[in-house]
Amino acid sequence: MSKISFFSIVCSIITGGFVLSASAAETPSPADHPAAPSFTIRDIRNKLIVTDSLLKKGPVIIDFWATWCVHCMTEMKALQHLVDTIGHDRFTVLAISQDGPAERSKVIQTASVKKWPFIIAIDNGKSVSRSYQVNALPALFLIGTDGRIHVFSRGFSAGDEAALEATLRRMLDEKN
Repeated sequence: MSKISFFSIVCSIITGGFVLSASAAETPSPADHPAAPSFTIRDIRNKLIVTDSLLKKGPVIIDFWATWCVHCMTEMKALQHLVDTIGHDRFTVLAISQDGPAERSKVIQTASVKKWPFIIAIDNGKSVSRSYQVNALPALFLIGTDGRIHVFSRGFSAGDEAALEATLRRMLDEKN
């Protein structure tokens, strides 16, 4: 299956949960995972973030969210728990707000009050969300150190974090 058709299939499936790249009975080859678009973005502290550099540390979860999105806030809480459980030194969460430039102070305040241990950025021109074909929030991508998308999810329901954690732990075990 080509990378483009696999990505199209995964992106066309809309569920409240995580869409894993294969069923439990099928183990895809790494080539079956679509390549994640590389990008640079400035975080809320104006530090330049380069995804290729983050991947040298370990897997990266890219989460597209907004302050007004209730499901996003629930997912961010689950991601915070995941970081607390596994440890922020083994993987990175890059949370990219889809709030507009006028809401920058609200994004910063929300991240501060919630004490999120993530890199927080704002996709002002929406170029990153366009490159990932994000059309609903929250949208989450788990990128392996191979630079490929291993998990994609759109929306969030209680229990989704268990599938993400299992895949992330498997990736981290394979890395060691």
